[in-house]
Amino acid sequence: MAPAEANTATLLLILHTIEKMQATMAPAEENAAALSLTLRTLEMMQAAMTAMQQEGKDIKETELYILICQPHLLTQGMPLKVRQQINRNERFYTCFQDIPLTVVIQIFAWIPGPKVLKYLRLSKAINQCLITTQFCVLNLQTTRLQHDIAGLEVDGTWIRVHPHYQIAYARAMPKSVITIRSSCFRPMEKRIPESIICLTAVERICLDNCKIIGSIPDGIGALKNLTDLNLSRNSLTGTLPSSFNLLFALETLNLSDHQLSGEFPTLPSLHALKDLRINTNRFKGPVPTVFGNPQRLTSMNAERNHFSIIPATISQLTGLEYLIISQNPLACEILPEIWNLTHLSSLRMGDCKMFGLLAGVGALQNLWCLDVSNNQFSRELLL
Repeated sequence: MAPAEANTATLLLILHTIEKMQATMAPAEENAAALSLTLRTLEMMQAAMTAMQQEGKDIKETELYILICQPHLLTQGMPLKVRQQINRNERFYTCFQDIPLTVVIQIFAWIPGPKVLKYLRLSKAINQCLITTQFCVLNLQTTRLQHDIAGLEVDGTWIRVHPHYQIAYARAMPKSVITIRSSCFRPMEKRIPESIICLTAVERICLDNCKIIGSIPDGIGALKNLTDLNLSRNSLTGTLPSSFNLLFALETLNLSDHQLSGEFPTLPSLHALKDLRINTNRFKGPVPTVFGNPQRLTSMNAERNHFSIIPATISQLTGLEYLIISQNPLACEILPEIWNLTHLSSLRMGDCKMFGLLAGVGALQNLWCLDVSNNQFSRELLL
């Protein structure tokens, strides 16, 4: 019988004997109290030993699972010194302390990076090995991550892993990763890794509602192939890097629902931009109108910010179909240049403290949605 099982059996025997003594004897009050205290102490010892037995069983089963999932390692003639023990259910238990650390590393290298970190708590030595840059690179070379089909996606787990893994992923696959997307994991506060600038082939970044905090890395302009950037519904702060103007291929930009501040930068090099969403932030100054190809922009949502000026250059956005600038403290007379945006189908500028006449709105022949509520416009609507 194993030592732990023998100790458990001994405890049970002692408990049973004391209970019989309580039932048959009529001790004094102090003896009864002493017996009760002894019983409680033994019960606590029994619970602690049971927990220790379960923890040991879980670790052994985890070790066994890893080796069973890597049978090819056992057939390659590696010097595995394995202690095996057969219990009543005929299970084989393997002890990691008997396996050379170099072999353990080879075993873990076959487990994909986001999953291998689950085993950090197996031992201090394993913990130290699995977070080294050397192991991260080995892990990437061994798993199928870099051998997948073109258009490889890296999910949002990449943001959660150890910085060594973030850097190793980014450096090992700069020309392979096309998409970075959010995934169905429990969100936790993390920053956008600085190493994201190494993924120069990436075309789509979709990390909405991932509890991302901090600021956008200054080097984001290095992602020259980026066409879609969606970082909405996070908690980003600070100003936008001027390097945004280097995202030449960008077509859609969604930075809604943050705490971004400062003036929105001019983007004269962005000739492909079609969809801009910067609503629910703290941007101030003029509503953005300077783009590389202003006629290409079809949708702009800038509501719920602190914009105070509508520049006359808004007339250059002749391709706009949706313009939403509600809930900004504009407090100015409406510009007649807005009536030059004849492709508009939706114009929303409620709650802006604007005034003047809505003369010329009749020129917007495609308009089906108009919101000018909570302003100080003349009651007369001229068509």
